[in-house]
Amino acid sequence: MRRLCTVHLSNSHKMNSFRSMRKKEVELLIESLKEQAHDHVAVDLSAKIMSLNANLTCLMVFGNKYMDEDLDKRGFKAVVQYVVRLAGTPNLRDFFPFLGVIDLQGFTRKLKDLSKDMLIAAMDTSATSVEWILTELLRYPQAMKKLQRELEEVVGMDRMVEESDLENLKYLGMVVKEGLRLHSIVPLMHHEAMEDCVVNGFHIQKGSRIMINCYAIQRDPNVWPEPEKFLPERFVGSSIDIRGRHFQLLPFSSGRRSCPEMQLGITIVRLVVAQLVHCLDWEIPNGMQPLDLDVDEQFGIVLCKEKPLMVIPTFCSFDICDCCVLYLLFGYAFLGLSFSCYGHSRSFEHGPLGSGGSPGNHVDVKLEDLLFRPG
Repeated sequence: MRRLCTVHLSNSHKMNSFRSMRKKEVELLIESLKEQAHDHVAVDLSAKIMSLNANLTCLMVFGNKYMDEDLDKRGFKAVVQYVVRLAGTPNLRDFFPFLGVIDLQGFTRKLKDLSKDMLIAAMDTSATSVEWILTELLRYPQAMKKLQRELEEVVGMDRMVEESDLENLKYLGMVVKEGLRLHSIVPLMHHEAMEDCVVNGFHIQKGSRIMINCYAIQRDPNVWPEPEKFLPERFVGSSIDIRGRHFQLLPFSSGRRSCPEMQLGITIVRLVVAQLVHCLDWEIPNGMQPLDLDVDEQFGIVLCKEKPLMVIPTFCSFDICDCCVLYLLFGYAFLGLSFSCYGHSRSFEHGPLGSGGSPGNHVDVKLEDLLFRPG
């Protein structure tokens, strides 16, 4: 099964064949958030990211978006998190195999009831990674600004981020690495000893269950200075990789048992984070200070946020009509004003007039820039 997945589903040709689909779904998410930005109200970004990931997964696997009336009524994220908690609950059969035929705690029944709802490995891990990374970017505004600056310089403000841009976004790569280090999505990795062996003086018998504590490894102060802080710059000049070559950082495990969909997961996480940061500004609701943003964890087979990420998508702009275009041109040319095109929410710093915009010379201008930023 693993070979089938790796050879036929995870090869570069197959991944590239879904590139346009991923682009379209992410664009739909951005458009939805831009519409809500007009109301300046908090949105459940966790639920939106989960829905996006569900659609991406089901489109790749089944060719259709995920649609289930019963699931929609219960709430997709709630159902996924219930199964994640269930899978992470200690099971007596894991420690006493002779109890395998007896379902003392009702796990089998519960999992069968929910099996039709779940593509957990593909859906929840990537969505949770994006959720944690955005949470940390909001808690550390200087990292958010630095990432936005890189996106403006590498991608520009006249288009959205493409998958072909990702390799050129070095700071984005560091942000993703640091997010996966600080919040190990799968905190405990389960293995079984295939033969007797000795590790650091401990004799491990064949068939023993082994749990690798990735959460502790990736927060070890002997390896990571200030391990509790979100510091993407710690990877500047570092060769540490997230693909399992370095045992200090194992978000996808390592070796033959590493995640078969690792490359797809990395691509989706980087693309969604880049697009959300590039296309919109974000505010924390209720006047909360960045470092007060909730980071409580909910233990399970996947380490999710206990509370959903509620944030306000923003852009400060006002519309001008065709008769004002010459005035805007005059202001741009002689005063060096910052303005944005209709197709984008964040300011286009010295960008080309109308690029990426809709027909009819419909342009958005940042009000505070017009008032406070003469050249």
